[in-house]
Amino acid sequence: MILGHGGEIYDLAKKLNISPIEIKDFSTNISHYPLPSTFWDDLISSLPKIRLLPEVDNSELIHSFSKKYNLSPLNILAGNGTTEFIYLIPRILGSKSIVILNPTYSDYRDAASAEGINIIEIGAFIEKEDYKSFFENDIKRLQKNDIIFFCNPNNPTGHFISRDYLLNTVKENPDLLWVIDESYAPFVDNDPNSSLIFSDLPSNLMILRSFSKIYGLPGIRLGFLVAHKNITDHCRSYMQPWNINSFTQTAGLLIMKYCDSFFDESVRFFYHNEKAFFLEEIRKFLCFDVIPGDTHYILFKTDKTVDTKLLIEKLKEKGILIRLCDNFKGLDQSYLRIGLRNRSDNMLLLSELNAILSISE
Repeated sequence: MILGHGGEIYDLAKKLNISPIEIKDFSTNISHYPLPSTFWDDLISSLPKIRLLPEVDNSELIHSFSKKYNLSPLNILAGNGTTEFIYLIPRILGSKSIVILNPTYSDYRDAASAEGINIIEIGAFIEKEDYKSFFENDIKRLQKNDIIFFCNPNNPTGHFISRDYLLNTVKENPDLLWVIDESYAPFVDNDPNSSLIFSDLPSNLMILRSFSKIYGLPGIRLGFLVAHKNITDHCRSYMQPWNINSFTQTAGLLIMKYCDSFFDESVRFFYHNEKAFFLEEIRKFLCFDVIPGDTHYILFKTDKTVDTKLLIEKLKEKGILIRLCDNFKGLDQSYLRIGLRNRSDNMLLLSELNAILSISE
């Protein structure tokens, strides 16, 4: 396991002698839009189920997900977060190389390293236009059965490549295996406009979907793999029974019961407004250069006047976390990522940034 993800709330809470829930964590990219009260009511009333064994094969979860997306259950697997599949795929598909477009989510590299698989690192793709060189040139040099992990929209840059362009690229390169991580796609647009799930699922395509991000429930660890039946059959034969506990199975079912496309649209509207507000305010800090992205989290490059490590330590003293991006390949300690929260929390962060940066000037 590699450390260095965002969300390091537990160590800070111990240091400050407060509850982890009191930490204002901007270092992760999860939603802070409130879930329906009916979800919480039903979840609490279902707690006695933890005395029962979970479904061994997650059948009810998978069927509910299949109805949500009008898919065959045979094209779906449920996992202990998308992490289960990120580590499973390199282990079982027999590919000689994993392709990673930097900067991106570090678990792709960690999963390949754990299996001793050759890693082909391309980029850094910091601006969206930078991807053009990959799609037009770099892709031609890859070998048959290479696995491309492609986060769309990407973490940490927030860049989103249109579903039609990406789907055409997958189809035009049938010898390559594509893992499209759509964990943040619901923040960009509705599923038909942002997800490849509604395609005819080419045999070289695997799609990852997370319930951690859009629903703000990273603690339940629930993710899905959508792929051609040949791939899901192969993956299923390597998966452990009871890989999802009964509490998470229940929470997932309740999410799909109470959080429909209208809920997702409410989350997007909420963060559209928060992002507009936050960007307007933070652009007043001349030392922050915004890297334009398509998500609710924002990547910044700071100028030489900002000691980012000192800034982060000062914010920690106030119980606030933001993400230093120096362990993303292609970025250095001048880059910061902020995952927006609600208006009061966002205003608190702006206020603390102003106080700290004013003193340091």
